[in-house]
Amino acid sequence: MIVEINKEATTKGVEEFSPDAVIVAVGSTPYVPDIPGAIGKNVVNCREVLSGQKKVGGKVVMAGGGYVGCETCFFLVHKGIDVTLVFRSFEPAPDVKHWMFRKYYQDKLKGYGVKVMPQIKSGKITPTGINLTDKEAWKQPILFWLLEPHQTGI
Repeated sequence: MIVEINKEATTKGVEEFSPDAVIVAVGSTPYVPDIPGAIGKNVVNCREVLSGQKKVGGKVVMAGGGYVGCETCFFLVHKGIDVTLVFRSFEPAPDVKHWMFRKYYQDKLKGYGVKVMPQIKSGKITPTGINLTDKEAWKQPILFWLLEPHQTGI
């Protein structure tokens, strides 16, 4: 197998190389939810945390229970961070298609001691926390979770 790096992929070059497949991995753009305060100083995205670009405190609320949110929880727990995972769906990792892998994620969250809060809607984010509502009272706040942003490094 030959892999060439730091080389521009032109049409001619790819045709001459004649690969079985060409995979273009151009990266992604982080999703910013439509939540008041989502662009605050105490809010970071998974990419910033996983890359080490941003540090978080000793307690974190992870809003979003897809596989990226779950993987970020695992990363943070390994760093000694107290993580609460909140998401709107019935169970975590609904985007993991195969039931066996989805169960693996769910079991791992439990084993790591991540506090899992399903069917929760994230509300306004403030400099000191986030308002959350449950499925029974989407408009009535049930929890105000205090964050400790940037108090301890990862």
